[in-house]
Amino acid sequence: MFVRMHRCDFLGQQMGSPFVLTWQWDPSFTSPVILNYSTSLLLNKGYLNTPADPGAGTWGSLQYEITGQIPSTYTWLIGQGGYQICRPTNSNGWSDQAVFYDHFLIELDIPTEYYIDAKNSIVYYIPFNVTSLQSSKVIASQLTTIFNINNSTNIKISGLNFMHTSNSMMLPHQCNGAGDPSWSLHAAIVIANSTLVEISNNNFLEISGNGVVVHDQCVNISVLNNEFIDVGKSGIVVTGHMYSYNTSTEYNTPINTLIRWNKIVGIGRQDYGSSGIQISMSTSTTVQENLIANGPRALINLNDYLCGNHRIIGNIWLAGVQITGDHGIYSYSFIYISNPTLDSFI
Repeated sequence: MFVRMHRCDFLGQQMGSPFVLTWQWDPSFTSPVILNYSTSLLLNKGYLNTPADPGAGTWGSLQYEITGQIPSTYTWLIGQGGYQICRPTNSNGWSDQAVFYDHFLIELDIPTEYYIDAKNSIVYYIPFNVTSLQSSKVIASQLTTIFNINNSTNIKISGLNFMHTSNSMMLPHQCNGAGDPSWSLHAAIVIANSTLVEISNNNFLEISGNGVVVHDQCVNISVLNNEFIDVGKSGIVVTGHMYSYNTSTEYNTPINTLIRWNKIVGIGRQDYGSSGIQISMSTSTTVQENLIANGPRALINLNDYLCGNHRIIGNIWLAGVQITGDHGIYSYSFIYISNPTLDSFI
């Protein structure tokens, strides 16, 4: 949806559970209709995208739910959110920063914009002039995860189509290897604390979250010959676990993960920090003979602060780093890593 930019001041901080945040906007630098959002907020939440300063300047962003407002003081009340950056952020200097707000009924004004009235179960949508709503299909995603494999062994999932999972951007994320963005562990297929699992010959089409996530104490997981097309976040994520931003609390790492013969094209539609393949806090991951193309950031992001021994061999990479400019098509941080192998084609 089209959003308008305005200035605001950060007034609150975490206060128990759930936390309470407030934002105060500058009425001299806003849309003239901003004071009339009370009706829309009674029907559903709005969203706020704020600047974040995890170090070296303001390069990140955090998303929050707007749950209400106090018009007399130009204040928005904030619900959950703020999970999207792993590093501790500095709120100093947030005053007078440009932010974006989204999902307000009064803002609908161009084709493809929509608003969901959750209270009355109504979807408002502006179609293109050539669209016939009478013959159109409406797909409402309900699930972030279709298969959740946990504490299991000897499982094979093959020959299935996975489509239209819902976005996990506003759900809690996890810090992974002291990297830049935090990562969502929601995916069409989630594998945790399991052994001898094979995901092969499946199609992942138009999903809004990750395709496959392998996390915590997994051993001998294979992701083979799958096709990922138009993925909202990352295609494949392999990661251990870390409490907060503290590398001394890493534990439960995947070992001997094989990612081979996959086609991953079109990633990061809803998360510009995504990669085709994300690897962090794991040991002996092999990424071999995959085709990875069309992504906003690095196509393979090896953000590993643990044991290493990874092999990146014979892959074909095309059209990465389409939005960010601070990474290459392959991004890595080989800290505490032994015997890395890199032999792929760009």
